Amino acid sequence: MDEEGLDTTRAPPSPTEEELQPGEEVGEYQVTARIGRGAYGTVYSAVHRLIGKKVAIKVLSASCSLRADLVSRFLAEARAVNQIGHPNIIDIFAFGRHRDGRYFHVMELLEGGTLEAYLEGHRRLSLAEATPILEPIARAVDAAHQAGVVHRDLKPANVILHRDPQGLPVPKLLDFGVAKLIGDELPLAHRTRTGEALGTPQYMSPEQCVGGLVDQRADLYAYGVVMYRCLTGGLPFKSRSVVELLHAHVSTPPRDPRLLAPQLGDRTAHHLITCLAKRPADRPPSAVAALNGLIAAAQVDLEHPPTAPAGERRDPERSRRRAVWWGAAVALALATWAVWTVITPPRTRSAPSAVAPPIEGAPPQKVGRSALAPRAPAETKTSLPSSPSPTSVPAKGVRPTRSLPKEEGADDVEEWR
Repeated sequence: MDEEGLDTTRAPPSPTEEELQPGEEVGEYQVTARIGRGAYGTVYSAVHRLIGKKVAIKVLSASCSLRADLVSRFLAEARAVNQIGHPNIIDIFAFGRHRDGRYFHVMELLEGGTLEAYLEGHRRLSLAEATPILEPIARAVDAAHQAGVVHRDLKPANVILHRDPQGLPVPKLLDFGVAKLIGDELPLAHRTRTGEALGTPQYMSPEQCVGGLVDQRADLYAYGVVMYRCLTGGLPFKSRSVVELLHAHVSTPPRDPRLLAPQLGDRTAHHLITCLAKRPADRPPSAVAALNGLIAAAQVDLEHPPTAPAGERRDPERSRRRAVWWGAAVALALATWAVWTVITPPRTRSAPSAVAPPIEGAPPQKVGRSALAPRAPAETKTSLPSSPSPTSVPAKGVRPTRSLPKEEGADDVEEWR
């Protein structure tokens, strides 16, 4: 027996985990089907044998039922939800031990999917769509805090969107398996040692990531991440490993929500960042206050839209990488030009001649006026016969001249002296 009065020494009859079959009895209930399986146990749907009430039964696994700390935590979950007694928190109304040695508790049967599945199908929500979901969750979280309970694993996967008789979704917060009861009434076997981090990395507060002291403000941080996820469709930190993600929660500023959802206003984005403050004292005082601040910021943004269009907003990190890339490209181009200048010898250039000198003995070529030098004044021009006499002999020292055939399109016949 432990300090809770539970017999945790009796081992299950079989070392293998046996799944409960439809028709099998667990306490006063008869199993109908398996709903799901988790890391610590399995959930079944069942019905009361006498009154026909439909319920869900969560059965702790055989290996976990042998650990006093996990059994104590399992019992603390049932105590926590009954201590809170909120309509948006799942109701647990029975606790016991099955004949095979496994512990179980009986809770209300919720028909519907998780908020996680809903967000995966809708990507991101507008504030009008998100508010009917976020508001009941905020009230449930604050009710837990008023009862001295810290959930410590608040995330969309732990919210069921249960359908009421009218078919409207009713958020229900569940899985208080790692909840912390604040005060001396916390069982010794369930008290978490300093340095032990419990929760889901994507939604853990900085103080949880380092294994520090955890109070209600850790849930407010997780609630801020849930709001961020609903309105942007993404998470505030990108990481390639759990260690990198935990480090980001502790020391890295969250991504600007407008990078994921450009339609968000400046004040709305600033409020989401405030809810993810590293210091617990800098966060909103309650989950309802966090939601009301979000609604107020969105209203101000609606009345005073930003001057810069959403398309002009840039990721500072991406801009920095782009600037580094362009700087490297320019430096490489300058270095290439400098090397080419050094290894290439200067060329010797002479002034171009308007007319190339004739080659001795080469036949005459047709040349247009535009390619020749300016003509001599008319009074100095010597008129030549159209066809020189084959027997004419040039004077000594005078080069024979030949008339060039008139080029098509040329204005006159040029001389080649």
